[in-house]
Amino acid sequence: MASRVSFTQLRLEVELERCRAECQWDKVPAIIEQMRAARFHEDDDYGNLLMAETFLEECVQENMDLLRSATPLMDKTQPGLCRAKSHLNTILSRGRLTPRYLNEALLLMAKVHYVQGRYRDAQGMCARVGLEELTQDDQPTYHLRLLAEAFVIKGLSLDHQMVSAVSRVRLSEREEESLSCYLRACDAALSYLQELDKTVTTPHTKTAKGSLLPPPVDMDLGYFLQAALQSAYICLLQRGCFCPQDVVEEAVLLLLITESMASGEAVISRLPDQAEARQASLQDATSVYDLLTIGMARRGQAHSLDPLDAQVAMYLALQLALVRQVSAAMEPLQAALSLRRDDLHSLHLLILLLSAQKHHRHALDALGLALSQHPDNFK
Repeated sequence: MASRVSFTQLRLEVELERCRAECQWDKVPAIIEQMRAARFHEDDDYGNLLMAETFLEECVQENMDLLRSATPLMDKTQPGLCRAKSHLNTILSRGRLTPRYLNEALLLMAKVHYVQGRYRDAQGMCARVGLEELTQDDQPTYHLRLLAEAFVIKGLSLDHQMVSAVSRVRLSEREEESLSCYLRACDAALSYLQELDKTVTTPHTKTAKGSLLPPPVDMDLGYFLQAALQSAYICLLQRGCFCPQDVVEEAVLLLLITESMASGEAVISRLPDQAEARQASLQDATSVYDLLTIGMARRGQAHSLDPLDAQVAMYLALQLALVRQVSAAMEPLQAALSLRRDDLHSLHLLILLLSAQKHHRHALDALGLALSQHPDNFK
């Protein structure tokens, strides 16, 4: 019987972790009821922690517009927020959680303070956790989401306090600290999305009888994850660290911003009914990346992108050819063809470059070889 109970507890905890990773907050209460009925976690506040998180996340989802306008949420108009805060205060006063879950409670309380406009208190909670010491290694997927949100909350809280800073030195230190938070938030958010994509694309074992969870569904990234993905870019722009000097630099800057937005709005669900939306997201990302490659190549920086990408190498060769550096264009073009021997555009450019160098026999040989080996590409 003990092994059966142990398996049931493990199954419920795995389902809870999956709900937390996929932000399926409507599923959490029923699983907690099952856990309580089986008398799991009777000696700690694990169930209360999950209920606090559920109330808080539902409140955040319902008040996205207010959060975007930096309007503090009030207790009298937000009953869910009040319940979340009450649960967390009880949890923290009892001290019955293990260190891992205690840190999660502190991070949730930091979010409560932030949405209510108590930015110094939010920053204090992050300091109490020792946020900079937390690691992404060997952590469940939902922990990466908590980490990304915590870093962006700390960064935003620092920015909100800058108005009252007197010393220019201290102000500069805060700017650097908040930027560091945004960069770490972006890194954790990207890691979270990558891990989430793995769980969606990897076939699941047969779900145990009585499981409450349906197959993975598409999800809204929410306010804090979107902020985690975009705040570093916005911060750098606001602080004037980059000023476009010409049309190409301005285009590259706009494409970098577009890339950030496309990443934040991407559909990553692999469910059949999401195929069309997923394909549209892929097309958007591909279009932005193609244009970004052209812009970077015009500036002599394709090397800043993926040098092992055939399309990057081909665009670099094309830009060199356009500025009449025909000999220099041959090297990246050969790299592109070594990666994709049947690419129509690369083969076309090769023939043009050979002709431009008056290697007419080589150009004809290349054309004949391309037609014979890749006839489908020339229909």
